[in-house]
This record gives sequence, structure tokens and C-alpha cells, in this order.
Amino acid sequence: MILYAVSYGISAIAFFTIHWTFRGQPVIIFNGNQSNDLFYPLGPLLSFPTGQSNCLSITAWFFISGFVFRMLARGLF
Repeated sequence: MILYAVSYGISAIAFFTIHWTFRGQPVIIFNGNQSNDLFYPLGPLLSFPTGQSNCLSITAWFFISGFVFRMLARGLF
């Protein structure tokens, strides 16, 4: 139980550190016209807080990857 709590705490600290350090930089930038948002109507939500269009922010990346990992863990165990 203690090992679980320690690993959970380390993961949380790593998450907040990475998010704070890279919050203004996109993880992935997709090619496309600036006037044509590829992810309409979710584009501003997926790119928040970078302020760029056609990109995926670190916040959205964490939420999407966490969801995928949880779904995989449910399917495997």
C-alpha cells in the first residue's frame, strides 16, 4: 500500500512538473490552413493553452493518453 502511494505521488509530481514546464508548447502540430481548423469545433479546447490552431496541447495529450491507458488496462486485466 505504501509503495502504491509513493508511486502515485511521484507520478503526480512528474505530471504537474511536465505540465507546468511545457504548458505553452504544442505536443503535435498538424499541417493545414490557419483559417481551416482541423478539429472544429473542438480545436480551441484541444489546443488550450497554446493559442495555436491545428495543434494538440500537453493538457489534451495527458487526458487522451490517460483515457487510452485506462481503457487498455481494463481490457487486459
